[in-house]
Amino acid sequence: MIVWVGVGSRNKIGFAQLAAALERNDDIILVSCENEASLETKLGCWNLAGISSANRIPFVATATISQPDDLKAKFRSAKAIKGFRLINIFSPCPV
Repeated sequence: MIVWVGVGSRNKIGFAQLAAALERNDDIILVSCENEASLETKLGCWNLAGISSANRIPFVATATISQPDDLKAKFRSAKAIKGFRLINIFSPCPV
């Protein structure tokens, strides 16, 4: 299963569910789009990669939309692994 979230839904609405999925090591790929502004929630940026690594999940990656080949390779790597996988994509704020 692939779950695609933005920073607002991840930080404010879905953080409890995200934390539970991390703890259980659910078999999902979480793709989080990070614009490093978090204007919607005013919570600021969380170090999701650090939080995920601290929970010893099997795959944590950061990527940027400016490197599409690298992004594709990270999706391929994540697909080959079982358990909770995180790909945190950094992109400019569209606003």
